[in-house]
Amino acid sequence: MTRFPLTASAAALLLASTAVSTAGIFKRHPKKPAPAQPAPQAAAPTPKPAAAKPKPPTPSPPPPAATEIPSADALIAMVPSAGPLAEHDLILLAIANSPELERRRVSITAAHAQRRAAVTWKNPELRFSYAWQDDDMVRIPFTETSREQTSSTERFNGSDSTSSLASFGELGYGESTSDLSSGTSSARRYREIERRVTPGAGTDRITTNTYEVREDRANGTRTRTESDTFGSATRRDGQNESTQRRLVSRSNESVASPNWTDQDQFGMLLRFNLPNPVERKALFERAAAEISLAEAEYLADEDKLVRELRGLIQDLAAVESQLATQQKRREGYREFHAELEKLNQPAFAMDKARARIEIHKALIDIRELQNDVSRTRDWLGALCGLSSPDRIRAGSGTIRRVVDPSALDPAWLTDMAMIYRSDVLESRARQAIATARMKVERAARVPFASFVDGGWQRQWQDGRTGQQDQFLVRVAVELPIFNWLGINKRDKAFAEEAKSWAQQISRHRQRIESEISLAIRRLKESSAQLEGYEKALREQASDASKSIAELEASTVDINDYTRPKRMKYEFADLAQQMEIGRSDAHADYNKALMALEDAVGVRIEKILGGPRASK
Repeated sequence: MTRFPLTASAAALLLASTAVSTAGIFKRHPKKPAPAQPAPQAAAPTPKPAAAKPKPPTPSPPPPAATEIPSADALIAMVPSAGPLAEHDLILLAIANSPELERRRVSITAAHAQRRAAVTWKNPELRFSYAWQDDDMVRIPFTETSREQTSSTERFNGSDSTSSLASFGELGYGESTSDLSSGTSSARRYREIERRVTPGAGTDRITTNTYEVREDRANGTRTRTESDTFGSATRRDGQNESTQRRLVSRSNESVASPNWTDQDQFGMLLRFNLPNPVERKALFERAAAEISLAEAEYLADEDKLVRELRGLIQDLAAVESQLATQQKRREGYREFHAELEKLNQPAFAMDKARARIEIHKALIDIRELQNDVSRTRDWLGALCGLSSPDRIRAGSGTIRRVVDPSALDPAWLTDMAMIYRSDVLESRARQAIATARMKVERAARVPFASFVDGGWQRQWQDGRTGQQDQFLVRVAVELPIFNWLGINKRDKAFAEEAKSWAQQISRHRQRIESEISLAIRRLKESSAQLEGYEKALREQASDASKSIAELEASTVDINDYTRPKRMKYEFADLAQQMEIGRSDAHADYNKALMALEDAVGVRIEKILGGPRASK
């Protein structure tokens, strides 16, 4: 727990106590026991008016508890199994038997488990795979058709000459022939191939039909010149040619091939999931905030329970004090009546009648107070889980008085309330949770590897020898594109939530300042009323002694004999009635003090007394 230096005004606010209960503060002690501190004194030095009051430090959220919260069994083990139970024992039993605190303890355990889960690694995955393929499907017959069309044009020119080699006088001597030819030829071809395939199991039947049309055209001229020794002759011829052919052919074939579709595959893959370190840190902070919230709620409920229990104990002490006073009044009137009976004087009949009336009045009040005592004890027994409230020790409550209520510093108490108030602690814890959730969402903006795979794979096929091995390493990186583009806006929502909690904490402080001011005012008024009763009791005791002495000195006859005795009992009865009024005033003072504790959020001796005050 954070410690604050004691200011001059706070030093004057020590509590005057006959007993100090230490129950219900297990979580606020350090792990190592602190050295023994002197007990708070019944009075504290009043601060000097001229001394400047130092400004209290700004409070900060309380850190997580240093020690573990004890279990219900451990608390019950601290309580004696027999004998009367003091206030400390009753507080331990109430804490152990409170169902609300038990739920808070379960919430703390769950929050610690969530924190441990936030920093754990996800176990790697070993994946095995086996796949096989056996394609026995036979496809339906299908037809493939291809078409081809070509055309060509050719131009030609040629010459041919011959001459006789006969000698002079021989036959054919001097003869020669010359041929000149020219022309154009064209060809056009159209082919259509139709291929029909009928698949089968291991054998495909193929039928091929070919349809072809050919057209050839040619035209030209030829000029022949023949000459001999006697002369020459020339002949000119024209030539045209046209040819058309149509070809139809069909072929059938069967193609047999091994079935290569049967194949097997086996693989192993080891996957390591990698946590995002930024997100991991944010999750850890969120889990720590959840623990702080759970512990703050537990401590706040524990203080609330202890304050409620102390209020009941103080009410029981007040009622028992009034009961004892009424019993004393009754005994006093009975003694006075018995003394008058011994004198046996007719003149005392009226005094004896008045004594009887007061005896019966006191008896009525005694019965009412006895009912109140039984009801309060039953209520205490129910809170503490006692089957019988007889073990509750009467008068075991702590008498608490603030030495100087006028020296209470509202600013200091407000700072303390900002540390201990359950609603403030809850708001701060929820603000921390919202901030941590915002960090978790913003951590997703950082690209990071989500997992790493390492594996091996083997594949083989039927009808072939050998296999195919494959080794692989894969890394997956998550790309937060939608976070970068601002489409995902959860972080902004959590930022607004944290801002709202911060504003609520500011409003808490304003409301707490008002509550503390009103509680201090009520405490001052009840303190003044209590001091007035105590002063009146002292003055009444002095006046009673003086008046009785004067009456005894003025006694003359038998009628005057009863005056000092009657006044003695009347003064005693008045003192007892004033004592009852003082008990009521003390009860009002305790209620005002508990109202101040409710405003501060913690028992008043924790912030105004104890080790911190002794420093």
